[in-house]
Amino acid sequence: MSSAGFVHLHVHSAYSLLKGSIKIGKLGELAKADRQPALALTDTDNMFGALEFSDKMAGYGIQPIAGCELAIDFGDMDPNARNAAAVAQPSRIVLLAAREEGYRHLMRLNSRAFLDTPTHQAPHIKFEWLQEGVDGLIALTGGPDGPISLAIQHDMAALAGQRCERLASLFGDRLYIELQRHGTDRERRVEGGLIDIAYGKGLPLVATNEPYFATADDYEAAVYRRRPSHRRHRSGPADARPSLQDAGRDGGPVRRHSGGAGLDRRDCRALLVSAAHAQADPAVFHRRRRQRG
Repeated sequence: MSSAGFVHLHVHSAYSLLKGSIKIGKLGELAKADRQPALALTDTDNMFGALEFSDKMAGYGIQPIAGCELAIDFGDMDPNARNAAAVAQPSRIVLLAAREEGYRHLMRLNSRAFLDTPTHQAPHIKFEWLQEGVDGLIALTGGPDGPISLAIQHDMAALAGQRCERLASLFGDRLYIELQRHGTDRERRVEGGLIDIAYGKGLPLVATNEPYFATADDYEAAVYRRRPSHRRHRSGPADARPSLQDAGRDGGPVRRHSGGAGLDRRDCRALLVSAAHAQADPAVFHRRRRQRG
């Protein structure tokens, strides 16, 4: 595993509806071409692709890691309180199945996110549901859009620490503080706080890239599909086309194509693990996961 370099642990496929565009088969092709030993699938709110993903990755000789990106409600703030709305809303963490027991817990949580959430609310889980059992599950804190990062962004360091402690009380050393680097101001604002929490509480760091698209061209194609008003610019000069930054501001669900690194693990390592934190290497995570399995 010393040559693995980078293992993707936060990946979206076309099953991340209205967000990702990478088909499961394409994920396998890209991972095999890049000689990746393992790959996680963490689609938003669903596990529709889990079976197809497991079968196809095995066919490519790649270890599949089943996961899901789920919004979690900590119930720790009054959403009507002043300046609390953004932090009180459910925000996403990543759950990965390390073994069969964890997969069963993940299916339970994913089902409850839909079945036990009021129809006027977006699917999410409640923190109390995690208390019913998380053995065999590994948790990532969700990067710059996760519940801990949101608290840091809104200058609520105490709340960020409390949320981290609550997750750590359930997951222990299976909780990873997730860092991402796509060059955004939001990521830069929270990175220092996340690293401080990780070292202060003795928690491991993990770097992810969270690709939604295989290439920048795929990203731009998705932007044009979602924004018909810009199709007239296709034949115009380059500066008339909507930029990636413009698309990101307009289209919440349509995300960058991964800051230029895509699925290439060498580029991802250069972008994400340059902080010289040994614990931030996803290959270390992969080794620990195999030892637990």
